[in-house]
Amino acid sequence: MIKNYVLFILFFVTISSCEKNGNEGDFLIVYKTRQDYSRNIYVRVNDDRTKVTVFPSVSDCDTISVPVKLAKGFYLGTGRNGENGVKSSVTSLTVETYKTYISPDSLLKLVIDFDPFLEYYECKDSKIDWFHNENGIDTTKLNEVINNNELNKYFNRLK
Repeated sequence: MIKNYVLFILFFVTISSCEKNGNEGDFLIVYKTRQDYSRNIYVRVNDDRTKVTVFPSVSDCDTISVPVKLAKGFYLGTGRNGENGVKSSVTSLTVETYKTYISPDSLLKLVIDFDPFLEYYECKDSKIDWFHNENGIDTTKLNEVINNNELNKYFNRLK
């Protein structure tokens, strides 16, 4: 179950695993953060910020890749690859430094940003197919949408 909540992002994304027709539950995420957190480990904390509720297992870090940087400071993530979502928090740990189990209490102490997202967009359903080509996700199309300020046309803005 924890594996399903491993980062996107990050915001650490493996876009090559996306399939043209996508499976139910597949979605794309385009987001912008306050700083470059592309190598950091994300966790989810409860609403009062007293407990880490979701975090990646150490073994998941071997399959996490740095998210794809897009135009205007945006990044690409896919829900299928474990994005923690718009309520994620960022720790000071990076994919490279997260090599041993750390308790949720210790992870909470390592959170450096409880609200890292400036903007956060999600694309589900048939619109997702528009962003695929024979090689996976077409970042050229995504960058065109971003540069034309048309994210709201294809994505739902969650933040």
